[in-house]
Amino acid sequence: MDGRQVEGIVKRGFSGALAGVAGTAAMSAALGISDLFGVMDRQPPRIIIEDLLPGLSEDATTSVALVSHLGYGVGAGAAYGVLVAPEHRNGWTGALYGIAVWAVGYEG
Repeated sequence: MDGRQVEGIVKRGFSGALAGVAGTAAMSAALGISDLFGVMDRQPPRIIIEDLLPGLSEDATTSVALVSHLGYGVGAGAAYGVLVAPEHRNGWTGALYGIAVWAVGYEG
């Protein structure tokens, strides 16, 4: 792999990571709205952290869940940017990928 190929992969990964931030923000808004309406008692990122690190304080659990949620979204977005060919990246494939990431990560 030459330098131009590596540069292209890095740029695609960075672009995907930025899209992951946007997707995470949208998901966070949806989770916040569901909290307001009492749809769920605890958000999935919090449930995962409570299961993985049961001894954390309330504040630490909240912080770790938030950082983990953002990291998961950024990482998933970066993977999308690298793995999906540029000619196939669009709103539809991004949305389908996001749904798959949600289904595997939070529902799986």
